[in-house]
Amino acid sequence: MTLSEAIRARRSIRAYTGTPVLFEYIEAIIEAGRWAPTATNKQAARFIYIDDPDTIAKFCKLGTAHFVDKCRQMILVLYDNRIDNLEYNDDVLSSGAVIQNMLLKATELGIGACWVANLPPKLKLRKLLGIPKCYSPVSLVTLGYPDKEAKDISRKGGLVIHHNKFDASLDIPAKMSGSKHLVRRFVRYIYIYICQKLNLLCKLLKSSRRGSRTESEQGKTVYIDKSFGRSDNRCCCLYIEQVVRRNLCCLCCTCVGVCPTEAISYADEKISVDHEKCIACGKCAKCCPGDDHRAESADIGKYIAIYKGYSPSYRDIGASGGAATGILVGLLERGEIDGAVVVGNSGVTIARTKAVIIGAAQSKYVFTPVNAILRELRSDEKYALVGLPCQIQALRRVRPDILAIGLFCGFNLSRKATDFLVRKAGITGKVEYRAKLDGETGFRVTAEDGRSWFTDKHSYTLLNMFYTRHRCLKCRDFAAELADISVGDAWENAGMSRIITRTERGVAALSGLVLENSGLDNILKTQGHLVKFKKRKGLAYCIMRITNTALGRLIINVLPFSLIKAVSRTLRVLMAGGGKDA
Repeated sequence: MTLSEAIRARRSIRAYTGTPVLFEYIEAIIEAGRWAPTATNKQAARFIYIDDPDTIAKFCKLGTAHFVDKCRQMILVLYDNRIDNLEYNDDVLSSGAVIQNMLLKATELGIGACWVANLPPKLKLRKLLGIPKCYSPVSLVTLGYPDKEAKDISRKGGLVIHHNKFDASLDIPAKMSGSKHLVRRFVRYIYIYICQKLNLLCKLLKSSRRGSRTESEQGKTVYIDKSFGRSDNRCCCLYIEQVVRRNLCCLCCTCVGVCPTEAISYADEKISVDHEKCIACGKCAKCCPGDDHRAESADIGKYIAIYKGYSPSYRDIGASGGAATGILVGLLERGEIDGAVVVGNSGVTIARTKAVIIGAAQSKYVFTPVNAILRELRSDEKYALVGLPCQIQALRRVRPDILAIGLFCGFNLSRKATDFLVRKAGITGKVEYRAKLDGETGFRVTAEDGRSWFTDKHSYTLLNMFYTRHRCLKCRDFAAELADISVGDAWENAGMSRIITRTERGVAALSGLVLENSGLDNILKTQGHLVKFKKRKGLAYCIMRITNTALGRLIINVLPFSLIKAVSRTLRVLMAGGGKDA
């Protein structure tokens, strides 16, 4: 490409694909800028290359052009403000020459770029990026591969060349009074302010977007996400990193399970990304439910029927009535599935025998990377999966053919909550989250020498306020609304499970259980406080956002467990309205 071709081909590109620009190209663009002429040959331009999603988000929040929040790579041009030609702004003019060189080099490399002069206030920008006072931010250059081919354009105006002096008779400049100039500046300020608010509103609407569920003739539930096909910020694992930084990760680990190059990994309740392995296939971004924490508008979503019931064979060993265990064993024995994805004491596993399913009975109140096992599931086999609402939201986008058994979920506590209870127990050993003692269900630690410590589940309700992940607080799905079958405790009847069927194949899977009719009123009577918290986000939500901090956890760690137990029981009674059902 010749210089003349580059000059005519250059366009301001504001929409980019998700493919990242290699850093060696970034360096070439900056190097081209360094060769631009500068006043008194000062060569005082400096460059801040920005590709951190969190920094870009903060940059946009301070105020800039509306499209910048969709950019992933950009260069902020700085110039030394210690100049002697204040009238003609040597620093600004020199920066303009630098930016023009950068734009032309980007065009030569086939990279889209846009020169942005609408920047946040300088003081805020200095604080965000650590810019010293002797350098002033002048302009921003956004970079990325064009989302579509640029259109041919023509230059504005007619006569632009005057010979020896300006000929006003041929080119009369438009008049603008001082007051009109002030009005235009004020209107521009209002325009920028409104654009910022509209941009924020669009983000809020997107975060609460609603997909839809459809039923095929075979009864297979399919989740349709309207954001599929977007290429601005959902096309590679950079999006996953952004979800993690914004505390929107639910640790379902579906991204781990679908990544073909194992670029995403899970360890110690954290998601990590290896950019060198990422091939920008977009699978991880499309399945991630991180910023999609909505649910059906109804209290528990759409359903066919609601029951109370139990499994005659597994009632004593399972949680509540052992319904999930009974359903899985029945499906496996009837040959309707080849395996079941369950969480055992040693982690997530594919249960292909009755014994393994029984061994995985009871709930585990800790984050478990259930969907990471998707990479081990074969496409020619039939499976069932037991998971939390967020895990099933992601599962529907990847494997809608899998029969999903969803668990009621108010909150899911981090591993630190378990560590807290173990410390209060004063012993270490085997941990049980659904242990039973004298008719009560609760948390138990058993040491190797036989000593044990037990506290019932109502005694540590207060921990929900301190050890719940932020994504759990945002979630609006209590009853696993996208599952085929939802199960939970029937609090009004000990040893009974609440069972909600949502699809025809879910109804067929209940064979072998003892059932009796129930209804939505029973759920709202006993667990209405959780439904209200999930759907309406009232005062309790605001309090938990305050207490769920490092300072809050520091305070609760110094409190005696007897006080925690007393407060937990009081909260339980207040939330549920008192009585046995509390």
